[in-house]
Formats: sequence, structure tokens, C-alpha cells
Amino acid sequence: ESAARSLGVLGPGAKNAVDNLINALENGDDELCSAISESLGLIGPKAVPRMIGALRYDKLVINKHVALALVKMGPDAVPPLVWALKDNDKNVRRVTARILGKIGPAAKDAVPNLMEALRTKTSPFGSELSSLLVRLGPKLMV
Repeated sequence: ESAARSLGVLGPGAKNAVDNLINALENGDDELCSAISESLGLIGPKAVPRMIGALRYDKLVINKHVALALVKMGPDAVPPLVWALKDNDKNVRRVTARILGKIGPAAKDAVPNLMEALRTKTSPFGSELSSLLVRLGPKLMV
């Protein structure tokens, strides 16, 4: 846990540790997943694609902490999250939409993709997506 936090202090300088941190998530407990996710968030945008990939583990403890770290990254995380809305994995798409909703208006670039997902009959979001779009801001949907 302290090693993970130390890497976070290095910020973008620890980008070479991203793969090792992601791998450690799979077997981590709540505290370790929290420390790793925080560090990945501090490493910055270079870690985002691998963080999104970690959502495929479909473990609540991982999803919770990775999602929180991505929300804290705000607009820096939005471009890869927009791509993740088209991921083959239903869980990745669902969690990604929630993350974008929590980022709020700073995620405005995701609105067209969210609207497309809403129109898709196989969308895993349902009414959740409609409320998410409202949270992003009605002015953005015009």
C-alpha cells in the first residue's frame, strides 16, 4: 500500500509503473485498491486507458476506487472515457457512463456518444442514461 502511494507522489514520472499497479488491483483489498487507484489518478492521463481496462475485472472494490480516481481526474479523463462507451464489455460501458455523469458538465464532449447509446436498443443503461444526461446539463443536449 505504501509503495503504491509513493508512486502516486511521483505523478506522471511513475507512468512506467502503470501496468504493475493495474495488475496489483486484481488481488487487492479495499485499502490497497484505494491506494493504487489514487496513485493511478495522480500519474495522470497516461494511466486512463489501463484504468478503464481494469473495470473489466468486474469487482466492486476495483470499480469503486478506479471510478473515484477517474472522476477526480475530471476533464483529463473524458476523451478515453468517451471511447469506452463503445467497449464490448457491458460493465465497462455502464461504469463509464456513471463516471462521466459524476464528472458533470466538464464531460460535455461525451454527450453525443451518450445520446447514441440511449438510442441503441441493446443499451445497458436504460432510464439511468436519461438521468445522467440531465445531470450533465440540459443546455448541453440542445
